[in-house]
Amino acid sequence: MTKLLSEMAEKKKILVIGGSGFIGRSLVPMLVSKGYEVTVLNRGNKKLENTVQLIADRNIKGDMERASGLTDGFDAVIDTCAYTLTQAEIAWQYFSSKTSKWIHISSGAVYKNYQTDVPHKETDETGGAEIWGTYGSDKSAIDSFLHACEGDTHTIILRPPYIYGSNNDVDRETFIWSRAEAGLSIITPAKDNTPKQFLHVEDLADSVCECVEHTFDSNAIFNVAADEIISMRDWVALMLDICTRKRDTKVLRNTLQGYIIRDYFPFRDSPVCLKAELIKEQLGWRPKYNLRDGFIQTYSTRSAQELEKYLAKRSVVESELAAKLT
Repeated sequence: MTKLLSEMAEKKKILVIGGSGFIGRSLVPMLVSKGYEVTVLNRGNKKLENTVQLIADRNIKGDMERASGLTDGFDAVIDTCAYTLTQAEIAWQYFSSKTSKWIHISSGAVYKNYQTDVPHKETDETGGAEIWGTYGSDKSAIDSFLHACEGDTHTIILRPPYIYGSNNDVDRETFIWSRAEAGLSIITPAKDNTPKQFLHVEDLADSVCECVEHTFDSNAIFNVAADEIISMRDWVALMLDICTRKRDTKVLRNTLQGYIIRDYFPFRDSPVCLKAELIKEQLGWRPKYNLRDGFIQTYSTRSAQELEKYLAKRSVVESELAAKLT
């Protein structure tokens, strides 16, 4: 009995803000499997197994204040879904005093200059490149706010590139697989050698767990990414090679002018390359998945029926280009 009580006392308490979305659905089970006592703060639409739930809308100060009053404190707070500075400020106002470690999931979109394929380092200029719109500038503003926070709570900022994996709700890999299984053409931009970098969601979750365990003496920022950098041309070829249920699929390069790439292809025409050596050196983190194995695992979680639903998102522009280019 004494040993059991001792183990319970030593169990780390973790608060995950969000938790039921794409990242949270891999992160929360991993935290639970490691023996952490996990509390999830969300709007209450989904209850996650083996967790304590705090119901609050993070955009409403009254909700966050009430939820904060229901807790004694945590060894770490992990914010998976702060997209605006206001959201980050509200969460920090009511929960930073409850913990000594604040882990924020940021984005590689915070970097200012993406006109080069040279991987960005953590010390490079931020502000969000124009091509990312408000997403990049908002994420950058959050990073600046958190990194400037001083006191007893250390902030750890993780910047991944494109995230993929089970439960991804952004239509990227599913874009290719759904069309391949339906026998539809895939249209790529004429400039299809733009380099991209990816990270499996389980590897992102694992990097968060490394941050939970590590002792930090100050605020920290880490890029976190898989090692491979791949062109869009090669990425499409890889997705098609993995797709075991594909039919005859034509890949058409759009040479016609006047079309916005995001209207017919799931990526912007901008490099996304990060240098992720610092987290390896300081925390010993390494990605578990290479690109092929990671996407094979992801494909195995997608049924034909599920992929078929993504075809409903096929744009008018895509259909028009397919007719013109065939």
